[in-house]
Amino acid sequence: MVIDYKFMSSENKIKIREFYDQLGGRIYDIRYRDEQKIKYGKLLNMVDLGKNYLILDDGCGTGLLIRSLKTYVVGLDISENLIFTARKRLKRRRYVSLIISDAEELPIRSNIFDLVFSVTLLQNLNNSVKALNEMRRVAKKEGKILVTALKKALSEFDFKKLMESSFLQINKIVLDDAFDWMALVSSC
Repeated sequence: MVIDYKFMSSENKIKIREFYDQLGGRIYDIRYRDEQKIKYGKLLNMVDLGKNYLILDDGCGTGLLIRSLKTYVVGLDISENLIFTARKRLKRRRYVSLIISDAEELPIRSNIFDLVFSVTLLQNLNNSVKALNEMRRVAKKEGKILVTALKKALSEFDFKKLMESSFLQINKIVLDDAFDWMALVSSC
């Protein structure tokens, strides 16, 4: 199932959406797949996946992470073309819903996800704090959020400060990744 929501009229968001729509799923996968798979492996090693977990992949791109998850998953991305590719990739998967929407205004009710993944998304947003607050809102009270950000976009200090300003507690942080800062966080 794919749901398309109206987007905020922010010029930056429109540019980001257009960039990923023009890039398309095939080129996106060629360009980012190997790097993303390494990140997914590191993030998945940070948590135990429950058999019946409900997971949000916020900024799911073409669904590469979702493909490796064997539970209920909602994938969300602002790019219609990336969601289209994810839908084709995941067409045989049951219990997967895909949403075209804005990470800063999740069209999802509160306190439902056991895990929220946000991989290489924050640097593409106008308001990362708002997006992190949305992730915190939709995660269960005991839920966990796994978030990454490009090192070239944020310093280690700024990444940690961003988590704190969103009232997220860093449970574990990975500083040795070549591309991203990675954190397992929870609500304070």
